[in-house]
Order: sequence, then structure tokens, then C-alpha cells
Amino acid sequence: MKATIRFVWCIRRFPNGQVGLALISLVVSAFYVSAFYVVIAQQPHIQPAASNAQVNRDEDELIDGQTSPAAEMLAKRRIKLEEKEHQETVDRATEASKLGNELVETFQKTQKLAQQDFKKIDRIEKLAKKIRDAFGGSGEDVEIENTPHDVPSALLKLRELSCDLHDRIGKTSRMEISAAVIERTNELLEVIKILRSMRAINT
Repeated sequence: MKATIRFVWCIRRFPNGQVGLALISLVVSAFYVSAFYVVIAQQPHIQPAASNAQVNRDEDELIDGQTSPAAEMLAKRRIKLEEKEHQETVDRATEASKLGNELVETFQKTQKLAQQDFKKIDRIEKLAKKIRDAFGGSGEDVEIENTPHDVPSALLKLRELSCDLHDRIGKTSRMEISAAVIERTNELLEVIKILRSMRAINT
């Protein structure tokens, strides 16, 4: 009401209509500008949007935080599996060495190889192949030093190689790939071939 009286008073003070209208326009403009700032001041403050890089970085940190325990669990499980597999390889070498000793002892008593003895030889062959596979080896032709030419020398060579294989594996960690172990398994398999060929000749 007071503002209206002042506007009318200003018009009466200035008989020139143009001057009065200019003054009224100026006052009205100032009024609207003041009202605009009042409205802006009353609005809640809005935080600026985060950049895509920041969002991605936050998500990566969240994901890393969530997967670290899972990754650690998987690593422990993998280590346990590797330890189990290595122990199985050690057990196979132990069994092969034991069978090699038994074959020599039996032959020294009987001076012949029975059907049961060849079953033990078959078992040693399977064990040797599994050991070779565990170390990432493959079948290769090898030359055996002092190649045996009869059953007694072949059995002694079989025992020698199986015992040496057992000793080498016992000194090898689960993380190693031993070329010497692979070579010993191939030599052991070659001796088994020789024994089988001798059996075929004798039969």
C-alpha cells in the first residue's frame, strides 16, 4: 500500500509522463531483481554432480574392498590344492620305490618273475607316468647308462631309478618343475619296456 502511494506521488511530482514512467520502470525492475534473489536464497543448496572418473574410481574401490577377502580365500585354496597334489606325487614315488625293492628281493629268492611281479611292474609304470605328468613332462626316447641285458640287471636298474626318483621328488618343492625328475621317469619307463621285451622272449 505504501509502495503504491509513493508511485502515485512520483507521478504527480513529475508532470512529464515520460520521466514518471521511466522512474516507475526502474522501481519495478529493482523490485523483481530483489524478489529473484530472495527466491534463490530460499532454495536448498545442491551439491555439484561428481565426475564420471570419480564415480568409476569410487566403484573400483568398493569392488576391490569386496573381492579382496574372496581373492585371498581362493589363493589359500589354490595353495592347499597344490600342496595336496605335491604330496600325492611324493606318495607315488614312495610306492614306486617300495615296489622296486620288493621286485628285487622276490627275484633273488625265486630267480624268476611271476604274474604278481609283472602286476607290480605295471603299477610302477602307471605311477611313473603320473609323476611325469605332474611335473609337466612328456614321453621322450632316452638312453640309459649301462643298459641292462638280463632280468637281474634290469630289476636292479629299476630299483636304482625308482629310489633315485623318490629322493629327488622329496627334495623338490611343489613350485618346481624338475627336468631331472622327468628324465628319471622316462628312464624308468624305458627299463620297464626292456623287462617286458625279456618276458616276451622267455615266453
